[in-house]
Amino acid sequence: MQITQQAERPVDLAGKSIPVYKKGSKCMKSSTAKRLSVILLAAMMTAQLASCGNSSGSSSGNSSASSAGNANNTSSASSAATQTDETKDVFQAPDHDNLNFDGDYITCKETTTLHIGSYQSPLITDYDDNKLTQYLEELLNIEIEWDLYPASDALSKIRVMVSSGTQLPDILGMNGFSNLDVYDWGEQGVIVPLDDYIENYSKYYKKIIDDTPRYRTQLTMPDGHIYAMPNIIESLPNSYSQRAWINKKWLDNLGLDVPTTTDELETVLKAFVTEDPNGNGKKDEIGLAGSTNGVNQKPYDYLMNSFIYAGRGSLSNTQVRTDVSDDGKTLYSPVITDEWREGLSWMNHLCEEGLYDPVSFTQDSTGFTSMITTEEGSLVGVICGMGLGIQTDEAADYVPMSPLEGPEGIAYAAYFPTTATAHMLITESCENVGAAFALCDALLSYDVSVRARFGEPGVDCIMNDGTMTSMLEGYDAVLKPLVNWSEQTNCWWQGCYPTYAPKALIVGQAWDGNLGNTQYQVTSAVPYFEGREPEHVVGTLIFTQEEADAIADSNTVIINYIDESIARFITGDLDVDDDTVWENYLKELDNMGLSDLMAVYQSAYDRMYNE
Repeated sequence: MQITQQAERPVDLAGKSIPVYKKGSKCMKSSTAKRLSVILLAAMMTAQLASCGNSSGSSSGNSSASSAGNANNTSSASSAATQTDETKDVFQAPDHDNLNFDGDYITCKETTTLHIGSYQSPLITDYDDNKLTQYLEELLNIEIEWDLYPASDALSKIRVMVSSGTQLPDILGMNGFSNLDVYDWGEQGVIVPLDDYIENYSKYYKKIIDDTPRYRTQLTMPDGHIYAMPNIIESLPNSYSQRAWINKKWLDNLGLDVPTTTDELETVLKAFVTEDPNGNGKKDEIGLAGSTNGVNQKPYDYLMNSFIYAGRGSLSNTQVRTDVSDDGKTLYSPVITDEWREGLSWMNHLCEEGLYDPVSFTQDSTGFTSMITTEEGSLVGVICGMGLGIQTDEAADYVPMSPLEGPEGIAYAAYFPTTATAHMLITESCENVGAAFALCDALLSYDVSVRARFGEPGVDCIMNDGTMTSMLEGYDAVLKPLVNWSEQTNCWWQGCYPTYAPKALIVGQAWDGNLGNTQYQVTSAVPYFEGREPEHVVGTLIFTQEEADAIADSNTVIINYIDESIARFITGDLDVDDDTVWENYLKELDNMGLSDLMAVYQSAYDRMYNE
């Protein structure tokens, strides 16, 4: 369990001592001509951490495990496919004879050493003397040795090691793998396809992707193989993170109700900026504002959903806005529709009336925070963002504002579906693939997922003893975290592992009664938006290499042009109501290749969801 290197390994680019593949090895094959896929989806690490974050507490209690966790383990282990006398002749791992399949986890009969290559998080004080490391070693009868790389360029170093044919650790674990990495390395033979292990050995992985086929689709490469162990965080706060919050205290002071339509919002905003709702005798109130880079702090994303679904497929801005027809078959971009134009025209009207602050298009999240945390309190009536950004009792002044009904009765909530992302890969270097798979599979169990995210029950988190209140009404409290995710600790591995956190676990964190608790704010707001999304929403799209090459130049250019045009139309720099201006905008998108790009999107969508 030491952080060491095997003595026979020569030094690699990271200063680690590892050998090199011989000429002719599968790992020496060129990948340039054979890469087949890429995902236009950025990792949601920042939002995931915000959603899964917690606040430390001081209450005491002790419980070794939750009844929900034990029930989950028993159910998963008994229902998933496992190695039996009937199946062992169909498939066996190279180290099959050293594996024990009895019980809730696959374990090793003889202690087996596994090397894990990962980034060295500055928040982890010790990977060797680490609670999760030691727990898994004892649970599975393994020894873990770490090959650690600087967090700033760990993935780049691994990519260089792969391209140079340098032998890798048994397991690679981190949260930055793209699907291009995964498929390319799988094609080269650098990493092991897991299909047979999932079908014949898994106690947890198979059940998860059988219960939610979308995850299987997201993890299956164009060659039909699954190579990665996933990180799956079913975070309702993340999925419904495009929100607006309105100052209820100001509403009460003016005798107004929370608006439910776009017309009512306009009336409220006018009152906010003209009638001194904060009562300080100054004309300092701002109706509606946001920022350019805060998590979902762009007001137009929230407002446009009252006219047409804004079409953001992920929290990142790496995919052109795309909607799906009512039958779930045909993709189109909303940015060229009459409804999109109508939404822009209304927002331009708000801006001209001084109700939508144009600084929202230039200020960053720091500037926005200064607006809502002044000595006299927040100066903004309507705040857009995943959370309030207010961590004091003043947070109680704000309430979530449900999607507003537009002139045609549309009132959508943005929805970002949970995505299964690659977090661990077993490499060709691994001689004990069965043991490596056993480790990864165990990390997907409920009990280990709890430990991997919240630490040791009874020490780093307190399991619900019947007295706790959940942050989300309708869900039972599961636990109270005692260690903050952003603090230095040796409780876990800080995101470099596969895990499965069902939504009941994420929203089941106990509330400490603090209205300024960020996790409470983002969780308690979910019911205002859940279920208000369209029936069909575009999420992750996997492209062949040919498709990716076809849109490589146009995709980013079009995204940037759309964003720039949104700002110019709303602020009045371009007249959205001028037919000639609008036609020029549409022609420019066509010249940039929007129709061709949407055809490529359609091809990928058909392959994934319509076949």
